[in-house]
Amino acid sequence: MSSSAWVGLGFVATAQNASPDLYASWGMKGIAPQIAYGFSTPGNDPDLGYTRALLNGAISAGLFVAGWAWCDHWQEPEHEAEYHAEVAQSLGLPMFIANMEEPYDAHGDSTNPKMWAPDAYAQAFRAAAPDMELAVTTTPRWGSSGNGLRDAGACTMPQCFTAEVPGATIPAAVDHARSWGWDISTIRPLVQVYTTNGVRPDANTYNADAAAKGVGVVPYILEQAHDDEGREMISTLQPSILRPPSGIPPEQPEPEPPSPAPDLPFKRPLYPPDAPQKGGPSAPGSDIEAVRRATSRAGYAPWPQTSKEYSNDFAHGPMERFQRDHVLAPDVKPTGWYGSASHEALRLFIIPSGPNTGQYAFDAYSQSLYRSA
Repeated sequence: MSSSAWVGLGFVATAQNASPDLYASWGMKGIAPQIAYGFSTPGNDPDLGYTRALLNGAISAGLFVAGWAWCDHWQEPEHEAEYHAEVAQSLGLPMFIANMEEPYDAHGDSTNPKMWAPDAYAQAFRAAAPDMELAVTTTPRWGSSGNGLRDAGACTMPQCFTAEVPGATIPAAVDHARSWGWDISTIRPLVQVYTTNGVRPDANTYNADAAAKGVGVVPYILEQAHDDEGREMISTLQPSILRPPSGIPPEQPEPEPPSPAPDLPFKRPLYPPDAPQKGGPSAPGSDIEAVRRATSRAGYAPWPQTSKEYSNDFAHGPMERFQRDHVLAPDVKPTGWYGSASHEALRLFIIPSGPNTGQYAFDAYSQSLYRSA
């Protein structure tokens, strides 16, 4: 999957009002109309006739095409993902954006099952559409797991609609996404080009913020920028719209860690049952419960974690994801085996967002469990 594939894209909410020839003349490279709302097609285009005509017109104008859909069924993420993939494939789309927003937002609460619904959605979507480019758009301080989306090669597009929410700035959204594990090269904020109470945000501010953070932007929504002021805004935003992903994080001051870090000397390596060559499975113990609990607090496993067994599912799911993000070099394959390096990374891990922001993954109870083993 390539984050560069999204460069030059603009969103469309109402296909019948869109004008692909106009967007091509603006310097846009691609468009993405809405193709679904939950388990149905958009109410303003129930048979997708306008959408098909728009996509054909876009291709004739030399634009690439994508599609986006509103996600509304976090209790059935696999079925919703499969439906969205089916609609996208029926339209011949090579690219798709899932709009998850509030229905999939756990607000950083790992005990909320919404936290893990995006992972299930991403896994099901990738199984149904293995070669389709995938992205997700969310509110700017969205607090659910993005592990599955990143595993599926997704790009993230936080919504920086500053005329509606003044604090939803590009710097705030980018910093939040990075704190939740997104690489700078996969962050491409949506910026508002429509009016709120007759006013559009300042395009120069968007440009300056995007340049400072090293990201490109995606305008939302093109068909409401047909007036002279809207066209001028699109023209001003062109450097940011066409900016390729750099992959270079801007310099950020290191946050002050809480003090002191947990005093937890490494006790023993932990191996799952499918590692008999290492003596697996490791004997059950309270240290395993402590590690599982801390991994959950770090946002890598569902809450709660009370098992004292180091299972295959835990090792090759949450622990491998944690190792890939915080322990191993990019060219080293994670094993899920818990050794001293994994322990040190988990011992020093500071929760980046949500109700436990700034706390260490090993809370007091986890520490007591680990020490008592």
